Amino acid sequence: MRSEEVKDDMMADDMMADESIKNFLDSLAAKTPTPGGGSVAALSAAIACSLAEMVCNLTIGKKKYENVEKEMMEGAEKMRVLREKFLFRIDEDAKAFDDVMRAYKEGGDAQKALKKAASVPYDTAKNCLSIID
Repeated sequence: MRSEEVKDDMMADDMMADESIKNFLDSLAAKTPTPGGGSVAALSAAIACSLAEMVCNLTIGKKKYENVEKEMMEGAEKMRVLREKFLFRIDEDAKAFDDVMRAYKEGGDAQKALKKAASVPYDTAKNCLSIID
């Protein structure tokens, strides 16, 4: 799946991932509950994917490593796709927790919102295992 397709599939129009690092850190430090730990975990996973993708890309095209070139190309693509998914999770986590806060404030279905809010970092953690597979 291409990067543009991942982003389109996730319908991410205004993503925190598109902010500067400084702006994201300022948002993180602000007197607001989001973004929080789940968003930071997703960002950390995206960074891990970027580093793994870099290693693959540095290996591709080197005569010394031609016997693993196909594996490196597949690894680079896998890391790129995972990186995009983790970038989306930055916003997904914040939105899920905002929904919890809204449910409590407005009398919505807090249990449903809590389950969703818990599922996002859980899925992030689960997908982190894909980085090392």
